[in-house]
Amino acid sequence: MINSRPVNYFMAKNGKVAAVCECCGKKSKYVSPSYDGQPCIWLCAGWSHAPFPKDFIHKDGSTGSRYDCPSCEKRLRAGESLKLRSYLPNIKRDGTKK
Repeated sequence: MINSRPVNYFMAKNGKVAAVCECCGKKSKYVSPSYDGQPCIWLCAGWSHAPFPKDFIHKDGSTGSRYDCPSCEKRLRAGESLKLRSYLPNIKRDGTKK
């Protein structure tokens, strides 16, 4: 089954986790999780994140902390406006399909 909801990170079968960029959908390398099971930001070189509790539910249906890849972070710091979750064109802001 394919998950059609936005996600902020993926968990591999071996217990490692990868962050997902909230702008472009790029995945980080798989790293050891932090104490709460989310990606340890110190191991994701160049990535930034907005910390949230693991069970916090955002308006788009995703849970936990949010992450930005190095290239999107660079564009944001340069003043560019990016559309969040632009890689999910068939999903509404509340996480349901259009």
